[in-house]
Amino acid sequence: ELMASILLEAGDPVSAAFNCSKALGLSMQSNGFDSANVISLHMTLFQMLYAAHELDAAAKHLRATIYLLELMSGPRHIELYTSYHKLGSVYSYSDYEEKYAASALHFFREAQNRENSDRLMDGFIAKNCSKALETLELYKDALEEEKKAYKTFILFLTKDHQLTKESDESLQRLTKLAVEKGNKLRVEAAVAEALQLNRSSTEDKKKKKKKKKQGKK
Repeated sequence: ELMASILLEAGDPVSAAFNCSKALGLSMQSNGFDSANVISLHMTLFQMLYAAHELDAAAKHLRATIYLLELMSGPRHIELYTSYHKLGSVYSYSDYEEKYAASALHFFREAQNRENSDRLMDGFIAKNCSKALETLELYKDALEEEKKAYKTFILFLTKDHQLTKESDESLQRLTKLAVEKGNKLRVEAAVAEALQLNRSSTEDKKKKKKKKKQGKK
């Protein structure tokens, strides 16, 4: 475990993770899978693998951390908030090219449902939810989350802070996107209704012709 920490400080997260996995195996043999030290090593291994861009393996150990925290301490443990936020951040990572935006959103939502005393952090999670929702083209919901983020940033960071300014720009962009999508949906609904009316009218004409033919017979 000490060697893993030294290697991580030296800028070699791959070798650090290899040594940390050995420490994790030894700890599980000695103390069982559900000890406090095992939780700590899972979290440490997550950080090392994340630094090494081994995202799937990193997520695996973070999920193990979350499972053990809930198993040993219940769903209200304070570390669950940050752990779910980190897991959402993993699935938001650029290496995944937005493929797991829905998973990221799910874990950010989980974080929002957990105990937390850091209101500024709530703003960051709302911001992350907004980004995931925008990726999923759910612009109206994204706008609502961005409003929460903006209110938090302006309260704690003031309007002149860069994050507040960026949030304000996002609000403007999302408002435009939400309006455009709303207009598009209304047009599509109108077109679908017109097509349905046209089909109904055509069917009525066919029925009338059929009745006339039957009447002549």
